[in-house]
Amino acid sequence: MLNTLRHHFGTIRWKLAGSYVLVALMIALLGALIVMAGLLLLFNSRVLPNAFADRTNRFASALRPDYEEAQGRAPGPARTARPTRQEGRT
Repeated sequence: MLNTLRHHFGTIRWKLAGSYVLVALMIALLGALIVMAGLLLLFNSRVLPNAFADRTNRFASALRPDYEEAQGRAPGPARTARPTRQEGRT
């Protein structure tokens, strides 16, 4: 029986199919490793928090004149566009 299995699966066709499967598996695992390393670097860096803080500061400075008017203070520098339209362009 062992000879029969060796004879059947020992052909060049099965060896090629097995090597193709192993290469495809290695490429998929390497791709997943690269994606995970990239995500790990992105989430551990200061890029996302800094971008979020900059966007929040721009939005808050655009809303500031409205709140100054509501509190009876003299408004600061005039803004040219509403915050939602301004944020929609970026």
